[in-house]
Amino acid sequence: MIRTIALCSSLAMVTVALDVAPAKPRKTHQRIVSIPSPQSLPPVLREVLTPHPERITRMVGSHDPTGRNRDNSCEGWPTEGDYRVVFHAKGEGRIVRLWMNADEKIDIPTGWQELWIELDGQTIYRGHPLEFFEGRGPWRAPLVLDHPKSSGAYLSWVPFPYAHEAKIRFKGYPQFFQVSYQQGPGASIGPSAEETEAFLRDTWWPRAPAPTSERTIDVDHPEILAHGPTMVTALSLGLDEATMPKMRLRVGGQPSFPASMLFGFATKRTDPGNKEPREIPWPALTSALSRSDPEAHRLVTRTPIPLRAGETLTLETEEKAPQHVSVGLATARDFTVEASGARFVTQYREQYAPGTETTFPVFETSKVDGLVSLLSVLDETAEGIPGNRGFLEGDEMIRLDGMHFPLFLGTGTEDYFNGGWYFWGVHTNPLSGLTRFDVLHDEQGWGYAIFEHSMYRMHVLDPIAARAGMRFGFEAGETGSYAPIFYRTLALGYGFTGHHEIARRRFILDRETQGEGILFGTPDRYVDSALDAEHGEKPVHFPVRAHRGVTKLVARCPEGPSPSTLLLVRGFDQGVAPQSAAVRIDGELVDPFYELYVNQERRLAEDAISVVLTPDDCRDGELVVELDARAGTGPFTESYYEIALYR
Repeated sequence: MIRTIALCSSLAMVTVALDVAPAKPRKTHQRIVSIPSPQSLPPVLREVLTPHPERITRMVGSHDPTGRNRDNSCEGWPTEGDYRVVFHAKGEGRIVRLWMNADEKIDIPTGWQELWIELDGQTIYRGHPLEFFEGRGPWRAPLVLDHPKSSGAYLSWVPFPYAHEAKIRFKGYPQFFQVSYQQGPGASIGPSAEETEAFLRDTWWPRAPAPTSERTIDVDHPEILAHGPTMVTALSLGLDEATMPKMRLRVGGQPSFPASMLFGFATKRTDPGNKEPREIPWPALTSALSRSDPEAHRLVTRTPIPLRAGETLTLETEEKAPQHVSVGLATARDFTVEASGARFVTQYREQYAPGTETTFPVFETSKVDGLVSLLSVLDETAEGIPGNRGFLEGDEMIRLDGMHFPLFLGTGTEDYFNGGWYFWGVHTNPLSGLTRFDVLHDEQGWGYAIFEHSMYRMHVLDPIAARAGMRFGFEAGETGSYAPIFYRTLALGYGFTGHHEIARRRFILDRETQGEGILFGTPDRYVDSALDAEHGEKPVHFPVRAHRGVTKLVARCPEGPSPSTLLLVRGFDQGVAPQSAAVRIDGELVDPFYELYVNQERRLAEDAISVVLTPDDCRDGELVVELDARAGTGPFTESYYEIALYR
């Protein structure tokens, strides 16, 4: 029997357990939005400036399933004979980053035996992990980095695209690991390994314009460097060490931020709560986007800065006395900002950690901001508990599109910045680095010292996109409660017009525990568990349905032009694995739901897939979504669904 629930809303739901129409693959690439980007930019930067609402960037790893700090946990991952499966994805995607870490004297000699990477049934690499990361396999630095180069960790930026399935097996015990990947239509398309290596190796700064234009700036006379609409492709500043801490940059009407942070580092603190103002030396830095040369008194960046009509890039100071700066600037003549809809997003924060078991914000956008992708994060730490660097135990947690579950669950702050073991020292790599490590008040030894760090990471190869809001938060310390610790952060990103949420509906099993929503079935059981996220999350009582049948959801199309993208979010019981279900939109197969990891400690979790829609999908006024779990090897669990439509 099919039971239809009619609603006044634009979304409604139906459940059914049989009679599913035959499936056929869905052809979607023709609807993926392609925005013209400057041909003068390398392919990697052109890709960053292309909006991809159809892709979801996420990360899996060895985070502690209890939400504490035992982040070399692998018991939730399955085994295949002598191998542990540390990653397994189905559907179209692209592995963009593999980070690993283990003690080189204790764990690696016996625990690291073999790394096996398989894409669409083809072995791409099978050999010793050290040979892979040390450049003795098919790839070399900077695509792969070993312990010394990545300051205590092992890192790969080799892109691994797959059309249907990807798997990473590990023989032995991996200890700490993270796999960042993109999923969704077209996610396998992107810069090749050769293009990526060329970008990371590029000696680009001699091509940037020299800072030859002299400018004089004071608090009443800021200098407008560029007017929109335009795309700034390179910016050079020439200034002395005394002037640099006094300079700030402003993009459009957004708050200003210390100018040096655009180039990868911060100067002395100027916040009112600073009890110990002091100069911070000018570091040397070379990355894929920025270069700092203290000997030449020069800063250079090739970070693309789109300016819309009416927006300006402005150099400011709060000083009354004149400040002298020289400037060089280049713009893209072959790029129309209006056609791309791109805008540059800057978020600068000065804050103390909250001192509770939660995360503090680094980058936040809302549903009204539309499609936004994260480009980079700069993090400066100060103060702290004498003799204690435990604040670096904090994990990053990134939530997308109104989801409660973070699709990024980190294993440590230095891990996010691609290092390990609290870093092995100051270093700069193309996409991450530690530019400053200061030990203060160590007259009686490090047991009494205060430690300061300056860290950067660029998401050029793995931009994290959200269609309806993003919250990037960090824990301070093992569970987030470390205090006091002071953070200065600058997060940069790109926003794109034309991709906004136009409808959303929640489908539930039980109104008493889940609130308002459309009932789509009857729960088999209730589970008491916290969400797999911050340690301070309180347990909730949530309903679960487990089955090997078919769930059908019907989304009525809103009035106006047809939606371009559908996001399907699933809440489920992570205490059961593996779980899989084919997903169909109007009878055509799209990427499936597939969950390999099991967490018995914190069972409530979420997953999401994105689907590119065609104009014909709403021809009959509704979208039919089917989740078919009949071919799964185990039960498929459901607690709730959300369908969001975008255009």
